[in-house]
Amino acid sequence: MTQTTTSLPVEDVIATGGDERIVLRENGLNKYFVNPAEYKGVLNRGSCTCNVLTDDGHRAAQAMLDRLQHESYAALRKDQEERFRELIEFTELDRFQIFWSVSGSDLSYYPILFARLIHPDKDIYNVLTAPEELGTGSIVAMAGRYFSEQNQFGRPVPTGELIDPNIRITQKTFTARDSQGYIIDHRKAILKELKKVHKSHAVLANLVIGSKSGIYDNINIVPSAPDGVMWVVDMCQFRATKSHVHELIDLNCMVLITGSKFYGAPPFCGAILVPNDLIAQVKHWDPEIIRPFASIFSKYDIPDSLPELRNCFQEYDNYGLLARWEVALSEIEKLSRYKTYSVLSGISKWNEFVMQELAACEDCFEPMPDQDLTNKTIISFRCKHRDGTYLSDDELKVLHQELTLGTYTRLEGYHKVIIGQPVKYKDRSFIRLALGSHDLRGLMANDFDFRNEHRLVGIIRETLHRLFWNA
Repeated sequence: MTQTTTSLPVEDVIATGGDERIVLRENGLNKYFVNPAEYKGVLNRGSCTCNVLTDDGHRAAQAMLDRLQHESYAALRKDQEERFRELIEFTELDRFQIFWSVSGSDLSYYPILFARLIHPDKDIYNVLTAPEELGTGSIVAMAGRYFSEQNQFGRPVPTGELIDPNIRITQKTFTARDSQGYIIDHRKAILKELKKVHKSHAVLANLVIGSKSGIYDNINIVPSAPDGVMWVVDMCQFRATKSHVHELIDLNCMVLITGSKFYGAPPFCGAILVPNDLIAQVKHWDPEIIRPFASIFSKYDIPDSLPELRNCFQEYDNYGLLARWEVALSEIEKLSRYKTYSVLSGISKWNEFVMQELAACEDCFEPMPDQDLTNKTIISFRCKHRDGTYLSDDELKVLHQELTLGTYTRLEGYHKVIIGQPVKYKDRSFIRLALGSHDLRGLMANDFDFRNEHRLVGIIRETLHRLFWNA
């Protein structure tokens, strides 16, 4: 399916070509209470969940869409692939293939596809860590079921049903945190589980490097596991160094990445790096196995180096996905000009300041345990009632919505804010402040003026008081 186009405005396409989460509703906002095209005056500290455009991102996306007047969609997608490879600095460009998708949740179908192609006669056993800190859509997708109401083509899909009745998946989950919020080390338990099932099943073992609260699984488990396990590492937050990506490819792991978290593209845009050693295990590109996945992916989501696989999917020019990835790639290019030390030092300064601000309001806020074990660009904390009890998940949702929909006069240069959505674990929940690449660059250019960080914590405290202390 192709479309003719003159110059497409970013505002018309940025929220298209995905599932219902990105669709603007009657109030002009998406599921996250924002319109990505309405970004002027927005202080974004919710880059773990939802981003709006920036001036830089808008210019980059518009320039890419303008090129559609004289270049093909396929050529522009190829250009993005080549730039992406250069940005993660692989000198050996044939070590992996890049597959695209409209979200991190959709990426979860690719490992299932490869498990089916490599082991067509085996059921799949899916081992999953930190399920409560992944997107709910990802967990449903990992079970081989439709997680959304519509696909990237704008057509409805049967939410919750198997994408293929022949797919048989057993899931074994290992929760990220205990009831007190401390991070659990599951390495021994996971290895024990893998040894039980690796001969009888096609095993997908899913780790996470950068969950919603920034948890990093220990990838030293990978070489200790039984042969034949297919490893999938969720790096969708993309809050990791290039050396992490290199190490994972060396370990023959599939790596899930999105440009719509740390690097600030509006929701959503995903990519999975699949090592060629794993692809080489596919002996036959069985059309019957592949066909159900054609309701999810398009021809241009598949590498052109795999024509037999690519030809099983429909042609579709997804301008929204192209534009969102262009926002992300442009931002990655800008941050890559900074020295690694400068970036990490800037992140540490921001983290230290915000943690001090939260500590100064200890009657209202309590940082989650094990903050030193998580990525410093995400700060997770619980909110308290006047009596010291914690707000429930439902109460935090009310707080989050109130903060996101509010208008503020105290912020310098901003009148709106975005923070991370609540994350539920056990019977408790927390919210997050997450720093993205664009805003990190802004702080570095402004000599780390943290006055707006101070004001933001104050706004959260005052909103908490108004909603739950003074009621």
